[in-house]
Amino acid sequence: MHKLFGVPEITPSFFNGVVCSEGNFYISFQVQKNTNYLVVDFGFSINQTDMDILESSVRLFEGMTDSRLPSISGPVKGCSAWAIRNNKLLLDVFEPYFQKYPLMSAKYRDCCIFFFGLHKYLDTSIARHRRILYLVHLFEHMNLAGPRKYTLVEYERFLKPSFKNEEEFAACRAKVRNEIALMLQNSYSSFNNVHIRWDEYLLGLVLGDGCFHVGFELRHNRKANVGKELSISLPNKQRNIEMMEHIAQYLSAQVQHPISWIMKRGSRIQFVIKRKDIITPYIHEFFMEREEILTFKKRAELWGWDKIDRVREIISRKTFTAEEVAILDQFLTDLYFIHSGGVWRKKEPIEIAQKFERDYSISLPKFKNSVRLR
Repeated sequence: MHKLFGVPEITPSFFNGVVCSEGNFYISFQVQKNTNYLVVDFGFSINQTDMDILESSVRLFEGMTDSRLPSISGPVKGCSAWAIRNNKLLLDVFEPYFQKYPLMSAKYRDCCIFFFGLHKYLDTSIARHRRILYLVHLFEHMNLAGPRKYTLVEYERFLKPSFKNEEEFAACRAKVRNEIALMLQNSYSSFNNVHIRWDEYLLGLVLGDGCFHVGFELRHNRKANVGKELSISLPNKQRNIEMMEHIAQYLSAQVQHPISWIMKRGSRIQFVIKRKDIITPYIHEFFMEREEILTFKKRAELWGWDKIDRVREIISRKTFTAEEVAILDQFLTDLYFIHSGGVWRKKEPIEIAQKFERDYSISLPKFKNSVRLR
């Protein structure tokens, strides 16, 4: 992996990590007004607030095909997207790619369902209404975010008039279910796949939906402090847990120290490392060695961890020089605004600054008077 014009040139492992956290395979259906006709659309997309990642993704695939690739769209509400909806591109370029470089997360199953469905849909030896029946049943097995426009029963209601009778529909549905059940028995690819580089895969996960988190520790019975936290967000699926456990084993071997994740469960799982005795000497160092691979946005977060080390070093003393107080004032301000301008932080700058001022008998005018974005 190398850089071009300050933007990382990503490898397949890096790209797949991004796809596992921010990629999406989808089959969409549109019911034509006043008819039972379903219009079908297939697509693969990556949504990102970091344009560097999307631009690098396009360049990765430009080296695999002479066909023109679609442009990046957006941004809309700060998020841009790269979407491929051309069936020929999907089959000629992206299906062979994902066969050679399989996804390691639960998204692997979405990928298999997606291409199975695309082949079925393009098989004109099968009547169109029967092909659509495959798709609406496949759709039920995909890990899609948000509510579905129609239920499976409603989609079947649209399709039933195209069959001769109820018996023919029932027979076709049984065949569809059996074929899909067999397809879903396909096992995931091995974590020891020779094409996977786990350091690059981890970087892709972090850049896709992870964070070198910078936080403020403001407990009432302790002095104010700052903290580091590595977090990666993935859908709450058993395969994702298995993949992250494998990554923890990989990290443990790399840094020669046991590494494990804290898991915060919901519809998604936050995989977190925040223990000071692990994150500073091992995790921080691991990513600093790969700093030049990161996009500027993530490098800025990682540099925030360096500032945390300096802040901790200063406040560990009993007295401070005027220069050290000035450094604290500047660094605490920088750390507050490092993530999205501080918009999601629960406390205002003045509240945090006053806690530091009381605990350490210092004055932080810049931090106290700063204003976060709304």
